[in-house]
Amino acid sequence: MRIFLIFIFLCQNAFAGSSSLTFGGATSNRVLQGSGSSIDNLNPVTWMLRIFPTVFTADRMILDKATSGESGHRVRISGTAGALQVVFDRATTDTLFVTNSILRSNFWQDLVVVFDSNEETNEAVQVYYKYSTGSFLTEATYTTTTNGSGAMQSDAANNLIIGNSGGLTSSFQGQIEWVGIWNRKVKDLSEAVEQFRVVTASGNVLDVHYGMHGSSAAGVQEDWSGNANKGGVIGPVGSLNGPPISILGGPY
Repeated sequence: MRIFLIFIFLCQNAFAGSSSLTFGGATSNRVLQGSGSSIDNLNPVTWMLRIFPTVFTADRMILDKATSGESGHRVRISGTAGALQVVFDRATTDTLFVTNSILRSNFWQDLVVVFDSNEETNEAVQVYYKYSTGSFLTEATYTTTTNGSGAMQSDAANNLIIGNSGGLTSSFQGQIEWVGIWNRKVKDLSEAVEQFRVVTASGNVLDVHYGMHGSSAAGVQEDWSGNANKGGVIGPVGSLNGPPISILGGPY
């Protein structure tokens, strides 16, 4: 009987969900992560996100390190069918990649965006995705691959904003559970820092689990990377409808 009860407990926890933040209730919804030496002017850089989009509206922002205008680096929705646009600001021609329709509405999925300005033509950006029922990351196919040219524009004066643009008019529609940033190229989710992990993977400069404020006050999102890039929640609402958690404590 004891073994049976333990089995039931593990099965229940295999399908338990984590927390998240719901964006899109107002066009100004966002988490302000600010700027700092550990997250400014990263090249190469890897952005990892766990999202649950509900509606696809063109130009709605997922991640933005930019001014109130178009100057900066960003990941946003392209069109209305689940495509993704990635932009890195450069002096002459911006790096611009647009994927095919890789996002699913009302479904948890992981996104990995890897950027290196020194890569060969059409390879400056790689976008990988994984659905909650999938086993492996898959690289997206692209409709636009512009490597860009000229020096990288400094983003040190720009705030990192999750779920909106610098102009605060393009709130993401859906939920965001996790954002991780590395100051190097990472293509393997096994390197992603799991919840409350004490020893972080090399180069991890931001590790925020949205909806969980840890030892900080409510409304402040803890940065578990140890770099103190805490985020202020402005508008998004906490939700317990996060992605499922495996019996080992990691995400699905």
